Amino acid sequence: MVKSRPPRSRQLKAPFGADALATRLPLLLDIPGLFFAEARRRVHRAKKGLAQLLPELQSHVARVQRASTQLKGEEADDAWTDIIRQVGRLETLFGSTINDFLVADVLLVASAEAYINAIADHVLPTAEAQQFDKLSPIGKWLILPQMMKLKWKPQLSAGSLQEFAAVVARRNRVVHPKPLIVESTAAVAAFVKQLRLDARAADAGIKAVRDLFQQMSLAWRGSSGPDWLDPRKSRVRPPCFILGGAQIAARLGRARGLEAGP
Repeated sequence: MVKSRPPRSRQLKAPFGADALATRLPLLLDIPGLFFAEARRRVHRAKKGLAQLLPELQSHVARVQRASTQLKGEEADDAWTDIIRQVGRLETLFGSTINDFLVADVLLVASAEAYINAIADHVLPTAEAQQFDKLSPIGKWLILPQMMKLKWKPQLSAGSLQEFAAVVARRNRVVHPKPLIVESTAAVAAFVKQLRLDARAADAGIKAVRDLFQQMSLAWRGSSGPDWLDPRKSRVRPPCFILGGAQIAARLGRARGLEAGP
C-alpha cells in the first residue's frame, strides 16, 4: 500500500484551541467543489437554453424549405432576407447555450482532475507524485486507485470512468479547437450536431464525475464524498474553502438561506 504522508494536523501539539485552528492549519481553495458546482449550474442553464433553441431551429428549417421550394421572385428574396435576420436574432440565445455546454465540460474535467490530484499529493511520495502529474485526467483516475491498492478499481470499458472519458473527449474539442463551419446561414441548425449539444449527455457527464468522487471517497475514507455533490446542499452552502487537507477536510462559515438560487 502506498504510504501516506503524515497529516499536518498530527504535527499540532496540545493545547489545540481556536488560535491554532486559525493560524496553524492550512486553508485550501476547494477547486474541485467550485468547478463542479459551476459546471452543474452551467448544465442546468444550457438545458434551458437548448429547450428554447430547438423549436426556433425547427422553425428556421421550415422557413428555409418554404423559401427554397414554394416561393419565387420578390417573395423568395424577401423570405431569404427574413431568414438571415432570424438567424441574427438567434445569436444571443445560440451563443449563450453553446457557451454553457462547452464550459461545463471544461469545468467538469478540471474538477475531476483537481480532486484526484489532491489525493495523489497527499498519499504519494514526491517523486511518484511528479510522475503521476504527467498522466492524462483519465489515466490519473485509472491508476491512482491501483497504486493505493483500493478495492474499487475503475474500468475504462464501463461505468463512470467510461462516461468521464466521453466528457474528456468533448473537452478536448474545446481546448484544442478547430474551425467549426456549416455550408451556409441556411444550415445553421447543423452546429447543434457538430457541437454535440445534448441534454442527456450533459447530465451523464455530471453524474459520471459525481460518481467518481463518491466511489473514490467511499473506497478511501468510507464516506459518501463532499457535501456539495448534493445540489441542494451546494445551493445552501456553496463550496469555497477547505480547512485541513485531502484526508481530513472541514468546511468554514455558515450555510446560506434556503432561498439561495441554483
